Amino acid sequence: MTEQEQKEFLFKIDVKTLLDVTRTLKEFLKEARFNLNNEGLRITELEPANVCLIDIELKKYLFIQLTEQQEVKTYGININWLYDALKENKKENVEITAQNNKLFLRFDNGINSEISLIELEQESKKMPELEFKTKIEINSKRLNEVLKHFCSNSESIIFNSLSDGFKVYSDKGFNDSEVKFNLDEVLISGEEVKSKYSTEYLKKFIKVIFSDKTFLEFDTGTPLKFEQVTGSLRVTYILAPRVETED
Repeated sequence: MTEQEQKEFLFKIDVKTLLDVTRTLKEFLKEARFNLNNEGLRITELEPANVCLIDIELKKYLFIQLTEQQEVKTYGININWLYDALKENKKENVEITAQNNKLFLRFDNGINSEISLIELEQESKKMPELEFKTKIEINSKRLNEVLKHFCSNSESIIFNSLSDGFKVYSDKGFNDSEVKFNLDEVLISGEEVKSKYSTEYLKKFIKVIFSDKTFLEFDTGTPLKFEQVTGSLRVTYILAPRVETED
């Protein structure tokens, strides 16, 4: 049996997709568990400050090839190591195999790379079961533009769902700002609610745009569910609300 035959085949995918996922993860984490089987890849992690949970799912149809293993296997990966191995080959496809606590990356252009797997003590997190009173569908690029503005002017912003639209405004920032999305710009279902969230995290959510539409779900004083879905890729963030404090 050759060395290549002894390696455990994991998957083959286009580098850009995996690079976008890795670029997103590295905003929050140094290490993550990649949970893989023949249904796809899932990463669910709580970032170190316990403020934001990241849940990314790549379903099987997104892969060029995928393991036939039915049981979910977990691989501990240093996100920066994986990102560095991928970033110079973003126009290629990559085949990833595992052997002896290492990942082997073979790109279509003939370049090979390897990174060590790591042991992570804690188990993978699970998505919490949350109920929200309002849901908003909004254009991702437009939301990106608005959030970039607020993220440079305020430490937190307020999301306010109204009967006639969706309002975003700054909270105790250097400049008071407000943007109102009318009903021809957003789809809203649910009640009129508002809640405050950290711009430090929101600006990380928009570093990579995965789909044309973004879905926001929240209630007064509750976590925010920020989600983008396209085909077989889903990226979800659960962000804790900012707590009101006295000056």
